[in-house]
Amino acid sequence: KKADAAGQDWLTTVALHPGAVNTDLWRYIVGEEKLKEIKEKEGFSIESLALSATSLFTLTPEEGASTQIFLAATDDLVKGAFYEEMKEKTNVLPFTKDEEKAKALWDVSEELGGIEFDLVEAIEVEIDESPEDDTPDSEESPEKDTHDSATAVVEA
Repeated sequence: KKADAAGQDWLTTVALHPGAVNTDLWRYIVGEEKLKEIKEKEGFSIESLALSATSLFTLTPEEGASTQIFLAATDDLVKGAFYEEMKEKTNVLPFTKDEEKAKALWDVSEELGGIEFDLVEAIEVEIDESPEDDTPDSEESPEKDTHDSATAVVEA
């Protein structure tokens, strides 16, 4: 909403939940040394059972990244939507669409972060994406487009 109000309609923000992903984040709960010990320990222990059991109910890191990759690669997103398992989740709780609370969260986030995001003062910057061309001019080749440019919006 804030980007649209600032005339930055190109900006799309969404939220997602990757699901329960089987990563080594356990190291922050049990400690890196303890996690290493559990993984390397031979035989049965309650810890190794718990670690093995979690893999039955969790996604691999690759599976967990699928929604992020989907969102980065698609142009057909609903602004402000919540995505899960590569699709928009529409049965969200009412408080998630409370615009007053969203604005309050934005304001508190700016205050606590010590930064104000002024989308109105965004400036355009031309990015030169031309690759280094080491091809000698004497080679026969079709005409080349030697300069591609893109416009990016950068906060001032």
